[in-house]
Amino acid sequence: MKHTLFFLLLLASFHVFSQTWESLPDQTRTALAPLEPRWDSFDSDKQNQLLNGLKKWQKLSPEAKEQASQRFQKWQQLSPEKRQALRDKMRAFKQLPPSQKQKLRDNMRQFKRLPPAKRQELRQKFHNLRPAQKRAIKQKFKNR
Repeated sequence: MKHTLFFLLLLASFHVFSQTWESLPDQTRTALAPLEPRWDSFDSDKQNQLLNGLKKWQKLSPEAKEQASQRFQKWQQLSPEKRQALRDKMRAFKQLPPSQKQKLRDNMRQFKRLPPAKRQELRQKFHNLRPAQKRAIKQKFKNR
């Protein structure tokens, strides 16, 4: 019984309750101002995700903030279909075993080390392949 009570108290201590917009510090409200109309509709997990993201953002160097802003602008320019496809790929990646994730990361590092012209050439060659050829190449790299 003692252990159960201790476990329940421990579990309860990790639960964070939703915060109202008015309860946020002024600096936080200023930074998250575009979210004000929807803030109170977010569950506590979403609110905490946003607050943690803000903390990370505030710790970034100006260069890192600029890079992140550029990536976000590119993201916003994507069509909804392309965004969803990328989300699906990320979900699939997260479900892979660690060894497969590492293989993909290694392949990507190797690809990024190539000169830009060579990367573009490979992209174009891949783009011109028939679907069955693309699947065969993907399977080959998957089984490496």
